[in-house]
Amino acid sequence: MSGGFDAPRFERLRDARGLQLGRALRTLAETESTNDDALAWARAGAPDGALVIAAAQRRGRGRHGNSWLSPAGENLTGSLVIRPKLFAADAPPVTLAVGLAVRDVVAARVTSPVQLKWPNDVWVLGEKIAGILVESVVSGREVQALIVGVGLNVETRDFPPELRATSLARLGATDRAQEALWVDLLAALEQRLLEHERGGCAAIVSQLGVHDALYGKRVRVDGVAGVAAGIAADGGLMIETDRGRATVHGGHVELLEARPTSSLS
Repeated sequence: MSGGFDAPRFERLRDARGLQLGRALRTLAETESTNDDALAWARAGAPDGALVIAAAQRRGRGRHGNSWLSPAGENLTGSLVIRPKLFAADAPPVTLAVGLAVRDVVAARVTSPVQLKWPNDVWVLGEKIAGILVESVVSGREVQALIVGVGLNVETRDFPPELRATSLARLGATDRAQEALWVDLLAALEQRLLEHERGGCAAIVSQLGVHDALYGKRVRVDGVAGVAAGIAADGGLMIETDRGRATVHGGHVELLEARPTSSLS
């Protein structure tokens, strides 16, 4: 695999930490989408924790079909197959657990506050450093597998201005070796997924508040506009609207300009 990823070094670090995730590993120089690759592998019987890593993606994607910019060898792009015992209705909050895990890894390497933008982005100083895409393989009411896709900006320094993005390199992080990043991420994922398994959504939501990038900001989510008021117990985004509080559980989040305040003189 190109891009500087050393699979034997990764495996040594993984084994030294005693991790279960990432024991089945496929590395690719280039692919259309690691989520598509992991999905196909899951349907073919990939074990729990199987990991697909690519140096470059031609058509990496996020929620609602958004593309993920990832020049070859510069960033973390990969997807994990997990097989939790979950009903399909309980799967969406897993995205928040993954977000906390990614935040853990970034926060250990930078000095600026690292926040979560509901439901699936990680921000530093209002700029996106990572994105998450969790997709489900469902049979009846039960989840057969979750495909956890993560894109983390590591080395890229120049972004189109409309992306409002940043990277570990731009933020001055020095520990940017991909093998260590992946091992740290897998360790954080094991911890956060265990918390979700034992305590459900409430165990994750209780830790989100201080890291909520949207709290107090004016937002619109698929026609529901108002001030973001935190994460609900079921993982939805609460919005204070002109008609009262609403909770949304999905959709495209738009940040709106703050309403001007009038002053009397």
